[in-house]
Amino acid sequence: MIARVWYGRTPARLAEAYLDYLDRTGVAACRATPGNLGVHVLHRVRDDEAEFVFISYW
Repeated sequence: MIARVWYGRTPARLAEAYLDYLDRTGVAACRATPGNLGVHVLHRVRDDEAEFVFISYW
């Protein structure tokens, strides 16, 4: 198994919008790609910044 990991950051006020964007684009595209074994999106908001970790399994 291969796990590909991407990291991203946004201002905290945009965290929900970015999560929605990831679901509609990256998560949907990964799940629709043959060979994909799963996707996880982790996030946390700290002070005025949101951090994201996108993990796809192949």
